[in-house]
Amino acid sequence: MKNIRIWLILAVLLFTGCASKNNDSLSIRHLDVNKEEIYYNPIVKKLLKFNPNGNTKEIIYAEENSLAYDIYGVGSMFVIGDSKLHQYKLVDIEKTEIKTIFDFDSGQEIIPIGIMDGNLYFINKFYDNDQENRDKTTISLLNLSDFTITQIENIHGDIKDGIVSPNNIFYTTYKASENYYELYKKSIESGKKGDSPELISVGYETSDLYLSKDLYREKEIISLYASDKDRIYSQKESWDKHEANYFTPSTVIGIDKDGEDMSLSFMDKRTRTVFTKVDNAYGIRFEGDTIVVASDKGASKY
Repeated sequence: MKNIRIWLILAVLLFTGCASKNNDSLSIRHLDVNKEEIYYNPIVKKLLKFNPNGNTKEIIYAEENSLAYDIYGVGSMFVIGDSKLHQYKLVDIEKTEIKTIFDFDSGQEIIPIGIMDGNLYFINKFYDNDQENRDKTTISLLNLSDFTITQIENIHGDIKDGIVSPNNIFYTTYKASENYYELYKKSIESGKKGDSPELISVGYETSDLYLSKDLYREKEIISLYASDKDRIYSQKESWDKHEANYFTPSTVIGIDKDGEDMSLSFMDKRTRTVFTKVDNAYGIRFEGDTIVVASDKGASKY
């Protein structure tokens, strides 16, 4: 495989707000929860009900073709659907209630990549007689006020992953002739939406992209990371890649399969040391920059 790299400085946007440097929000807090709540398993992409009182769990929509996709930065909203019937919907989860927000037309695959300025951005794939029509694959947005769908101009190719930032969409496409992935940037700023995407870098082993809230001189920035099979990286730093990864301002969360369940590790970004591990985890739920983990020991917040 060709190893061509045109390095992008992967800093997306500098925010003006200050952010705390301590780990107070990451200390373990065992929750006194006696009622059933809904959690998410990002490895198998399933929702499940968990009740700490009796330590009972039940997968919601257990069929193999039923999938749930979480949405970066929005802990309560998911896209759920059927990968065989190609039917998807946007839902909001409040404790144990799954509320449908919008039903997408059938014959499509909907993979969310983020919410920005009241719009849900998603990879939009189309199927004819159960065959993917890659000529139609694009990135679209759903306006969450009037529920209209708009396709982003000039985005084409075999799109595999994407991330939306305040000013741009970053996405990867697969180039079969070279057996590698390419990284593109597409502006969503007013007045630039008609611009063609910019090819940023080529030669990636995997398609996965990540956003991380980081601290720089007591300011909070959002950084974009690409990845290979074992690492998640920017030009300046890298992290171990797990089966699922999440980033908070001070922590890298790695999630791997643990039998039928999951194991989680929490690494401090500054010291690069793992300070907490959780085994036999059933599911997770985000509340802002904190994470609630359901495990054989109950529900705990980190």
